This record gives sequence, C-alpha cells and structure tokens, in this order.
Amino acid sequence: LWIPDLLSISASGLKTDDNDDGTYENTWATTDYIEYGVGIEDTLNTYPRIRLETNPNGDYNSFASGVKKGVQIAGLWGYGDGISATPYVADTTITEDLTSGEAAIDVTAVTNLSAGQVILIGSEQYYIYSIATLTLTVEPTVNGTTAATHSSGATIYIYQYPSDIRQACIALSTALYQLRDKQGLQSERIGDYEYTVRGTAGRGGLMTEIGMIKSILDDTIRSYKRMRF
Repeated sequence: LWIPDLLSISASGLKTDDNDDGTYENTWATTDYIEYGVGIEDTLNTYPRIRLETNPNGDYNSFASGVKKGVQIAGLWGYGDGISATPYVADTTITEDLTSGEAAIDVTAVTNLSAGQVILIGSEQYYIYSIATLTLTVEPTVNGTTAATHSSGATIYIYQYPSDIRQACIALSTALYQLRDKQGLQSERIGDYEYTVRGTAGRGGLMTEIGMIKSILDDTIRSYKRMRF
C-alpha cells in the first residue's frame, strides 16, 4: 500500500473497511503490517514511511482489497528531517494558557526561534509568521493538525528539516537576491567602502543566476520530489 509521507502511525491508528459500508471495523495491530521508508537499501529503518505491507504472520492478508476507501490511517504525516520519526527538538516553553486556535503565543525565550519555522506544542503544529519581543504571531493547526488548548509551561518543539533543503533555501535566496540587483548597477563606492555585484554586466550575468536556480531545483533537491505510482 503506497501512502503519502508518514512519520508514525498512532496507536490503533490503522483501520480497514472490508465491506464498503463506511465503517472501519478492523483495527490493525502493529504486528499486522510492516512499514517501509524511502530509499533503496535498509528501508525498514528510513523515514518518512511511504509504503505498508501486510505481515505474513499477521491477522490480515490485504488492505481492504476491492474497497476504494477501505483504509483509514491516523498518525503524524510529513517528510520531517529524513532521519527520525520525531523530527523536532525541545526548545522553550509557553508562558500563558492557549485557547483553541489562538494566533499569538507568549514564550519564555526566542533565541532559537525565527519567522518561517514550524513549531509543535502538544500535538498541534504552528507556523511562525513573526516575532515581537517574546510574542509569536502564528498560524495554528498547520499540516493537518487539530486545534487544541495548551497549558502554560508546555514545551515548544522546533521542527527540523533535511540539511539539503536548508542549504537549497539559502542558495535560492542568494540567487534571487542577486537577480533583484540586476538593474545595471555593477559597483558602488561610499567613502572607503566599495562593493561589486557579481555577474551584473549584461545578459550573461542574468543567465548565470537563472542557471544557478535551475541547478538547485533540478539537482540539489531532485531526490526529495515525490514519485507517483
């Protein structure tokens, strides 16, 4: 059974409906199926999980064969860091009780937090839009998580991503920033300070940056593109 990127299946989170009545009456034990991750070798120990297989020694021999909507999976979805089923690290704590769907979070410290990060509180993920002093402006319930209340003192976890993706983001930002500067300016001098924008002379410089962007998208992160079967 091919599935979207999956980090873990919740306890009793895999169920099937064998008679197409809309009720998932069969709850699978972890010994009833085998999880496989990305890659070619040692896929039993890689993440995210992308395929499930029935265990020959389990209680079921198919995933609701013949039923179009016969499988229900509750779990933690997403790519993560490509290494762990729990791709996040503990950081700071919240200093207030959060209501369900709250979009401003007061925290103890922001040293390791920044706009653009995804954080986890309880089982709910938040996207950080901005930070002002010790308050985060966030979007709650991202990546399919459910809105919930959280008590003051709860730990904030920061999601981690593959190093290739982090480096690609830096390289893309650099290339796009240089493209923005292609307005005929090649050098500037202010007092004793002087700088030159690389590749700004003519169309050749522009093509260099476009080629850099294409290389990042085609080569650096190609292995992270989802395959369809």
